Amino acid sequence: MNVDEARIGKAVKRNVAASLRDLYNVCKAIRGMKVTEAERFLTDALEGKQALPFWKHQRGAAHRSNISPKWKVKSGRYPKKAIKY
Repeated sequence: MNVDEARIGKAVKRNVAASLRDLYNVCKAIRGMKVTEAERFLTDALEGKQALPFWKHQRGAAHRSNISPKWKVKSGRYPKKAIKY
């Protein structure tokens, strides 16, 4: 598989004071997005304009009306700590 390393972004963060369950859903949501699109999405989630969809560990997460239909999921949250990291 030929991969252009100049077009890939990788990140590692250790000892984060946020829930791994929330971080999983944040990473899944922004995977594959362009940087500007991901930044806009995360700032909207921080401000409460758009909920972050929860695929895994969503037990107790309420249905949100401001989740885009492209996610094909109805439950979401606003994990502020996970988004900041």
